[in-house]
Formats: sequence, structure tokens, C-alpha cells
Amino acid sequence: MERTKTVVVRLCLALLIIAVFLSLSLQEPFGLTLIEAAAHGVPIVATTNGGPVDIVNTLSNGILVDPTNEDKVAEALLELLTNGSMWDKYSSSGVTNINAYSWSSHCMKQLSAVEVEKVGDDGECGRGGG
Repeated sequence: MERTKTVVVRLCLALLIIAVFLSLSLQEPFGLTLIEAAAHGVPIVATTNGGPVDIVNTLSNGILVDPTNEDKVAEALLELLTNGSMWDKYSSSGVTNINAYSWSSHCMKQLSAVEVEKVGDDGECGRGGG
């Protein structure tokens, strides 16, 4: 009996350590909470509607599901909670790729866009200056 209690306690502790962020909005314009989860190494299961699609594709840190399909939501959660290597992959991908949403990354993208628009060698304005 004591061994059973020990196993149950260990399983409960393991479940407390393994986290998955679930975001099932029917429409999500951006999803700042998804980025926060990624920054902390928490894999996500998110809606296929709106901003989460771009976030998951950029960060490679979770699974996208139709929020109205309960079976697919359950499958995705079960997969992340029981497949340690998948959880580890999504956790580390989120942390590694989070800089795609940093201020410095944003500034570099904006500066690159300005470079494309700047005056070219021939003195004409426009894309590429050619």
C-alpha cells in the first residue's frame, strides 16, 4: 500500500511539472499569452483561427487544433502530456525561437523594410532604387 501511495505522489508531482498552455479562442487576433508561454518553455495547443497560426509556425512550439473539435483538442493535449520527447522539442523551440518576437527583432525587420524603400543609386525613390 505504501508503494502505491509513493507512485501516486510521484505521478502527481510529474503532472505538476509538465505544463501545456491551452488557447482555444474562436478568434484570436494576436495571442500575447502564447508568446509568454513560449518564453517560459511551455508548449501550447492553440486555435487554428487568427494569430496563433503565425506564432506556432514561427516558434515551432505547439499544436494547432480546431477549437470546436473536442476530440482533436483532447488528442493534442494527451500527445503533449504523454510524449516527453515532443514536449521537450516544443519547449526548447519556444525558448530558442522567442527572439523572433523581441523588440530588437522587430526593429531589424522595420529597418530592413526602410532599406528596401530608400533612394537608390540613380537618385530615384522607390523599391530597390533601381
